[in-house]
Amino acid sequence: MHADSSSHPLLDPPTLEHGLPRFADIDDDVLREAFPEALRRHRDQIREIADNVEEPTWENTVEALETSGRELARCTAWLFNMLGTDSTESRQAIAGEIIPELSAHSDALYTDAALHARLGAVTAPDGDAEGARLHRHLLRRFARRGADLTPEEAQRELASINERLSVLSDAFGNNLLADTRAHALHVADATKLDGLSPARINAARSAAEAEGRDGYLLTLELPTVQSALTDLTDPGTRAALHEASHRRGAERNPEVLVEMVKLRARHAALPGYGTHADHVIEEETVGTSAAARRVITDLAPPAAANAAAEHKFHGAGARTSR
Repeated sequence: MHADSSSHPLLDPPTLEHGLPRFADIDDDVLREAFPEALRRHRDQIREIADNVEEPTWENTVEALETSGRELARCTAWLFNMLGTDSTESRQAIAGEIIPELSAHSDALYTDAALHARLGAVTAPDGDAEGARLHRHLLRRFARRGADLTPEEAQRELASINERLSVLSDAFGNNLLADTRAHALHVADATKLDGLSPARINAARSAAEAEGRDGYLLTLELPTVQSALTDLTDPGTRAALHEASHRRGAERNPEVLVEMVKLRARHAALPGYGTHADHVIEEETVGTSAAARRVITDLAPPAAANAAAEHKFHGAGARTSR
């Protein structure tokens, strides 16, 4: 199953420099084998921390929590890395199976009353500013995930929403990937690619050949803006590529997106946030959605003025070149 039979590439500590995984020894079957065991180990580690009969200390609570789940982290890091760089139907199916389990596991961890109580009973070592920040971060994370919610029905509702959102997020990404492939722009005539470099034209030809098609295939990039539009000179090709990028997700994702928006609003309201934006931005640099709006409001006038000046400059240049 993996080349080095003395150790498992996901369940055992990495032996390569910098803790890198042995990618050559990992495939979908190895992950399927490892994930249930990695999840079990993390559950056991959390239970050992939460049920420890000794007085809570920084070492037996915070440090133990921070070092737990290494096997599970290796499994999920490999899978989500591969989903982002080399997604296949098999890997998408694996993700569809394990993501709900991960969501339930995470909710169980952050609503574990014994673990939360032990975490609240300790303080960072004297003079350890990073430890103090970590402690505040952990307490805030537990609160955001429902540890302080009462009654228990509210915690169960939040867990149910988290699980559904994890499924919807996976579906949204898969739909987007499918549309990215489906809406790649097929071009039959090479002259319609004028402006692109020879290397890029060759890449488009190779992409078409990989799909068993003649001609050229301009694959779509994320986000919506396509870099080829900078170089393409044919108006029809430019328009077609722009339209293709805007069709991505337009048919497959509307219902998914609407449900996600509704669930996110409820998810934010349960722990006491006004909006989903308030919930998300609390963890960011700006701190509040109101502060973010002020930044955007202050930035908009000079940005608009700068854009207008550039438009005027380029317009004058175009008239001069005629």
